[in-house]
Amino acid sequence: MEDLSVEKRHKRLFILGVVLLIALTVFFAFISKVVSSLFFDERGLLVYAQGMVLIGILMFFAFYLYVGGYTLFAFVIMRLTIRNKSYNKLFIILGIVGLIISLIYGINASFLSKLE
Repeated sequence: MEDLSVEKRHKRLFILGVVLLIALTVFFAFISKVVSSLFFDERGLLVYAQGMVLIGILMFFAFYLYVGGYTLFAFVIMRLTIRNKSYNKLFIILGIVGLIISLIYGINASFLSKLE
């Protein structure tokens, strides 16, 4: 009976991790779009010189927080896999989720650059 509650807790942790990563991705995409609309005009020319520094700092933190969160999440899944062999399928799911999120990031970046 205890194994069932541990497995439920692991599944909740996995789902929470996926939701948090997607939320981080959406949040930083939104923030970067807002910042770029504040500091750039419709032709894509820089309006304020401070904008470039702010965007650079924002992207630096976004990248490292995103990659750090994803790495931490992968370590948690590895820890679960070591304890319970049936969690090998979570690695496959983790890889698919990572691929989808990186595709969304790439499509979003290319689409936004076409709009400018």
